[in-house]
Amino acid sequence: MQPHSTIVVLLALTLCCCCCCGSVGTAFPADEFERSLDFLRTYMTPRDQISFLPQFVNETASLALTARYSSSWAASVPFDVFLENVLPFCVVNEPRDNWRPLFFKTLLPLVESATSITDAFRLVNGAVWTMWGIAFQSESTPEVMAPFETMAYHYASCTGQAILLVDALRAVGVPARMTGTMCWNTPQGGNHDWVEVWVDGYWSFTEPQNLEFNNTWFYPYPATNATPGYAHGIFAATYKYQPGNVHFPMSWAPLDSTYHGIDVTLAYIN
Repeated sequence: MQPHSTIVVLLALTLCCCCCCGSVGTAFPADEFERSLDFLRTYMTPRDQISFLPQFVNETASLALTARYSSSWAASVPFDVFLENVLPFCVVNEPRDNWRPLFFKTLLPLVESATSITDAFRLVNGAVWTMWGIAFQSESTPEVMAPFETMAYHYASCTGQAILLVDALRAVGVPARMTGTMCWNTPQGGNHDWVEVWVDGYWSFTEPQNLEFNNTWFYPYPATNATPGYAHGIFAATYKYQPGNVHFPMSWAPLDSTYHGIDVTLAYIN
């Protein structure tokens, strides 16, 4: 099957999921639904504001809240953390897919036995790469970034894989965000993106198929060589703009300052 044909099949599956997710039966507070809608609309980029129908925003909030109240560990996530790191439908400037209905239906059953965010993270990160036959391939961003693109082509670079893992974790209620650097502070340089997961009140870093936290090839070196700022800093992508926020630097789109971020370099070097 050709990649674009696969994308059509994935879109069809998503539409099918959309029709049946309304019967999941998990109740959530009405005020949290309204606050979720307000958050999505308020901080949506101009690009997304002209693209998305109200039905999409409503479904995004509904499925995110359903996942939140499907387990005690997901429900224990503070609501502000949920809004920023579970609810959003995008990470940075990847093409927009309606990935949540399919991921919700496919992945939520995988975490039924989970008793913590860590359990859920390991179950999801240990399954999605073989489930959808996804391998690593460098130099494939921005051509392959969005979840359905990665699933169709069966490969992605660190950026595409990080986006897929963030979305997969968010679909089951795990707070996650993409983090990366435009250029390592080393003679070799090079950029990299990875994933952070909110666990026990703190952000911990990891990568696709790595079932542990804070134990990766880039830490301590070269991460501890980073310096705050765009040249050699480490940034986490955010949905919401806050005073003092900077933009998330993207090596594949260095002039695009649309997408928000925070400089988290000090968390890696201290």
